[in-house]
Amino acid sequence: MTYCRGRALRLPDALRGLAYPLHSWPLPGDAGAPAAFDPGCAVTVATPAGRGDATTYAVFLTHYDGRTLARLAPLAFPGVDLPGVAGHLRTAGPGDDWPEELLVLRALVAPDETTIEPALRRCNHWPGFNLNDTPWPRGMPDAHAAVHREAVELIEAGECTHARNPDASLLQVAEHLAQLAMHCNEPFGFQQWFLFDTAWAAAHPDLARSLLRYAGHWDPLD
Repeated sequence: MTYCRGRALRLPDALRGLAYPLHSWPLPGDAGAPAAFDPGCAVTVATPAGRGDATTYAVFLTHYDGRTLARLAPLAFPGVDLPGVAGHLRTAGPGDDWPEELLVLRALVAPDETTIEPALRRCNHWPGFNLNDTPWPRGMPDAHAAVHREAVELIEAGECTHARNPDASLLQVAEHLAQLAMHCNEPFGFQQWFLFDTAWAAAHPDLARSLLRYAGHWDPLD
């Protein structure tokens, strides 16, 4: 089952890859009981497995240098549900091959926070998400508390957003799905981020697979 502008649609099997591209923002936030979930495409495991039964996926539909297609394969955090992602990022990272988006997200999780929502709100004010490639926190020290202080100082310096309008961005966070439409500029619109776990995917398997596929491949039907 998928949705188009709030209406439920049943897509033939061959067209289920279109479940995400046909969906208007936001995605439905309800979730089901955790269940086995096959992502249906390649994902990059970002961290060692946690102790839980769930997996959280991160999809960063970001684009730079005038390109309008996403460039990052979806990421997976095995053994971690979405409520546990904030704490997991503090202790499990950063990895050598982490994309800049994930480095920024980790840096903006405060040391005492237990949910990812405040960090996503800070990401909306990060000075690097306006189609340029700076600043990124790769030079920051690995100790999380120091990383967080430096990242917050960059935001507070307020250089930042150039043609962006953070007030135009949209953020919705449910227990098992976080979705951010981050204003980039007027010509290019929004950068979209999604984090969801297998409890959400169990309730929306076609939508979850389509979103993961869309992140890693330009053709959702191939």
